[in-house]
Amino acid sequence: MTGAAPLATLLTRPASAARPIAEGTAGPIDWTRFRGDVARAAALLAAEPGPSAALYESDSYRFAVWLWAAWHAGRAVILPADPQPATAAALGSETGLMLGELPGARPLPAGAAPDALAPVDRERALLRVYTSGSTGRPQLIDKTLAQLEAETGAIEAALGRYAPDDALVAGSVSHQQFYGLMFRVLWPLATGRPLLARALRFPEELALVPRGRASVLVTSPVFLGVLAAGERALPDGTRLVLSAGSALAANVARRIAGAGALVEIYGSTETGAVAARHAPGQPWQALPGVGIRIAEDSTLEFEAAQLAARGWQRSADRARAVDGGFELLGRSDRIAKIADKRVSLDRLEATLLATPLVSAARVVVLAAPRPELGAVLVPSAAGSVALGRDGPFALGRELRRLLTEEFEPVVLPRRFRFVAELPRDPLGKIRATDLEALFAAARRRPIVSRRHAERERATLTLEIDRSLACFDGHFPDQPIVPGLAQLDWAISFAREHFAIGGEFAGVDALKFQRVIVPGTSVTLTLEWRDGTLSFRYASDGPHSSGRILFGAAGR
Repeated sequence: MTGAAPLATLLTRPASAARPIAEGTAGPIDWTRFRGDVARAAALLAAEPGPSAALYESDSYRFAVWLWAAWHAGRAVILPADPQPATAAALGSETGLMLGELPGARPLPAGAAPDALAPVDRERALLRVYTSGSTGRPQLIDKTLAQLEAETGAIEAALGRYAPDDALVAGSVSHQQFYGLMFRVLWPLATGRPLLARALRFPEELALVPRGRASVLVTSPVFLGVLAAGERALPDGTRLVLSAGSALAANVARRIAGAGALVEIYGSTETGAVAARHAPGQPWQALPGVGIRIAEDSTLEFEAAQLAARGWQRSADRARAVDGGFELLGRSDRIAKIADKRVSLDRLEATLLATPLVSAARVVVLAAPRPELGAVLVPSAAGSVALGRDGPFALGRELRRLLTEEFEPVVLPRRFRFVAELPRDPLGKIRATDLEALFAAARRRPIVSRRHAERERATLTLEIDRSLACFDGHFPDQPIVPGLAQLDWAISFAREHFAIGGEFAGVDALKFQRVIVPGTSVTLTLEWRDGTLSFRYASDGPHSSGRILFGAAGR
């Protein structure tokens, strides 16, 4: 088969009844079964009220059935990222109809299939997908079927020569994300190539691709990195390997070289796939039908039929022209405004990486209690030594001192998290929500930078960060740690170190001598004897002390 056929008429045009559509867990699935499954599901959806439906289904074949059924029933389809109850509940404002594996979802119907299918209007049929959230909160993006058809055509024009007409299209990435949707489901169906219904979550599952079978692998830098690290081989019939989501490391590309063509895809949920390259470091080249230009401010702009609006559309990336293509220079939208001052997050990260203490860095804007910056850092070898010797508070303070050589103090990160590696999603993207979660997780209690515990005594050094929840509204002009928070921390940390089984029964000999303010490094001393917890907070002098009594179960 040559070219990509229109998706809108996929099930209404003549086709070979025995032509395989997918490889399911029970074997090949042909065109006749696909059409019957879609017709039954479309009849079910046509009888339901409402203009849209939410679809989460891990099996790519069943996903395709529901997707086409919804379009033939005149419904827009919303693709959530996961099937969790909280996700389904959040979709309540968008739709009440759940499909696939979402809570309360309708099962695929059985029985006789209707003979007729309502036509699909490619300009009105909608797919609603969430952005990845790599630069902020995920947003719903609307795609018409006409846009999706234009993109499958561009993909086939660029990559079709590498994939035989009968190549099995397999993938490790979820079709709930736009990259996986386009390359694992829509592209193969539009071009007549069968798809592997099951996702390959682990390298061991590559065995699901039959030996010697011509195949395409739709995957990510994360999956390929694991594959290369384990020195595992791709299936011997691999003709094309596709990677997207983040940059593929050169050493990983070298290890998998030779197993068919390797192509990296560049794009976003908003733009779709717009460019490709065959090796890390090479310039990106526009896909057929996609126009690319670079504005005076270095912002990359696109023009293509797959975009929502006609004319040139600005991206969030900066680039420069190289050898008939372009080289990416970083995002243009990573400018934050802190205390009425503008600061480049890219420049902050580059400056942190230039120090001998950091090997990876990401800076994120934290909204509460007021806009401020947080830095998530992977320490270098020297940074790890400093972290173990001095603790996170001192290392963060030293990094702030180094940053003041180039930045005003008011725009510097106020909060630091030191991690073994930056959190990434299955495509290798670093999402703002995952970075924010690293800070939110520590808001109730302060960070412990040092700890020494014996049988009945523990000494902890606490870093009193301004982000702690206890400072919210207590007090805005001069924040201090409330006495109740000090008691809560003492009990919480004590339960980690001592076998305290009883319930709180009262406080004795309580003294508050000096307030504890943000930015202070405080020593908390805990002693546990005979059902009584003695605590003392001190820095350059005493802050507070007392005895906390517990019920009989704690004795």
